[in-house]
Amino acid sequence: DTPQGLSRVPRKRLRYAQLCDAKSEKPAQMEEIIRQARSDRLFPGEGGLDLRGLLRALPADIPLSLEVPVSQKLPPLERARRALDATKAILALAEGT
Repeated sequence: DTPQGLSRVPRKRLRYAQLCDAKSEKPAQMEEIIRQARSDRLFPGEGGLDLRGLLRALPADIPLSLEVPVSQKLPPLERARRALDATKAILALAEGT
């Protein structure tokens, strides 16, 4: 629920983290939560989630996977490039560089 809460999770329970971004406002209805989770994700750094805090709370050696937005009507290679560039940028922010 928060980066602080995540930092208290034992390392053995964290096998990897999936990185994406989303709107900062939490929907009130479950149907909208599901819709956003399935089709309204954003590239890292384009939404309102505290990805910097999340990355700082995770173990430094944890594998990351990317959730690449499907709602972006881009060719697959361009989507992958944008996801990679956005991820590198947010990782640099989290590392303080």
